[in-house]
Amino acid sequence: MFEWLIPLLLAGLLLIWILDLPEILGEVLGGLLLAAIVGTVKLTAFLIRKLVTAGKPQP
Repeated sequence: MFEWLIPLLLAGLLLIWILDLPEILGEVLGGLLLAAIVGTVKLTAFLIRKLVTAGKPQP
């Protein structure tokens, strides 16, 4: 009796997923961008620390 309901629900879920896809991708890209910025800052801080300590004599 309700055989048509399952494909309709699947089509609705697929449509919702497709419409939300740009938002999902935006969140993923935003997260990757944030991770890249944090990684760059950490690497820069590490290299600056190495440069500062490179001039000091080792005990």
